Amino acid sequence: MATKSINLLKKSIYSLLSSDSTLQTLLTKPNRVHYRDIPTAAAFPCVTYEIVTDTDNPFDESTVTGEVTQSVVYVNIFSISTGYTESDNIEAQIKALLHGKNSSLTNTEILCYSCLRTGIRSQRLDVDYRTRITSIEYRIRWASKPLVSKSATMKAHVHL
Repeated sequence: MATKSINLLKKSIYSLLSSDSTLQTLLTKPNRVHYRDIPTAAAFPCVTYEIVTDTDNPFDESTVTGEVTQSVVYVNIFSISTGYTESDNIEAQIKALLHGKNSSLTNTEILCYSCLRTGIRSQRLDVDYRTRITSIEYRIRWASKPLVSKSATMKAHVHL
């Protein structure tokens, strides 16, 4: 049996965001989606995402199988344009891709039960770098396909 790895969720999010043509147009060039950190020579606008919490068995903590996981993911949009129009448009497209779209993250390796935007954490101006930053939080419930059982699937759907 395969083991669950957070890398499966990271790859699924990256694949979804980097392959969407509308988001790539808003970012003006490809390869502007990054995990956690912006590369030193990054071009703007760009997007980062990171998994900040990962809880196994959020519905029954006495279960040790780790089949169903709830992860909190922060998506950050970095823009050097004046105003927030550019970052607002990028945020709207990311929301269209992720919020309530369980099947968007489901692939051959993971099964996504839910993906919900829980809010925009902040929109701020980093005066040192003259960069506008928009931070969004998503809650994702998922499982590795080789590990998922029928009972875990039923529990995940009951708690949506």
